Amino acid sequence: MKKWLFLFIITSSLFLGCSVASETDSDLVLEATKVSVQVFEIPANQKWADTKIKVGEGDDLHIAYFSGTLVDGDEAVADAMGSGYICGHSDCCEPLPSVPRLALIGRVGKDIFYIGNGGILEMPATGNLYLRVNDCDSGLYDNSGNLSIIIFP
Repeated sequence: MKKWLFLFIITSSLFLGCSVASETDSDLVLEATKVSVQVFEIPANQKWADTKIKVGEGDDLHIAYFSGTLVDGDEAVADAMGSGYICGHSDCCEPLPSVPRLALIGRVGKDIFYIGNGGILEMPATGNLYLRVNDCDSGLYDNSGNLSIIIFP
């Protein structure tokens, strides 16, 4: 199923990047626009990972969860949406305490934002895009697994 999702995303992005080259009486001819797709493995037991993708404030970026399972102690999470546990207090240790633990989050500059399973996200600042799972730095030691994330403009 996940491979079909990946093919759908790639096909959709290529289709969206098409432009009309010419039209004859019988056939419509399209020219494809190249789309750069990058896949990143985000480990559950690491702090911020620099994607080396430079973004500008207000830029739209397509980010999609592709595959992977995360484990935090005895709890397994089968996507990038997180565990369901939300600390929600001002003294929480997660980088983004208002979203589920183990959810995929991003950072540009000092701005931290929720990604989860992804979508088209407007970048909050200018700089490099960093990714990680939403867990306390001191709690990363018992995490395992990776998230495969697809990013394209």
